[in-house]
Amino acid sequence: MKYIVFSEYKPKDFDELMEKRKQLQEEREKTPEKYPKRIFPPHMIGGGRTGKTFSVVEATEEQILNSALLYAHWLPFMKMEYAPIVEADKVMELYQKMKK
Repeated sequence: MKYIVFSEYKPKDFDELMEKRKQLQEEREKTPEKYPKRIFPPHMIGGGRTGKTFSVVEATEEQILNSALLYAHWLPFMKMEYAPIVEADKVMELYQKMKK
């Protein structure tokens, strides 16, 4: 399944986040199959002034759980939310089946 990953941080914590990102990247490189596959890498909204980012990943349920545990190390500097992306055609198809 694909997810949009939203995150938010306080711009004043950017230096701490950069160090934590480096640590996280090392972990992801050791066992990439354990974590969600990035389809669209993290992008900053507003050029970093807002402290908001988003990315798109593809993942199994187990990879999402692994990622959630790993991302706990971001706290208290950053909040993250995974929002599933569902194809509109599939939703409409399911809706039609439910109506019958």
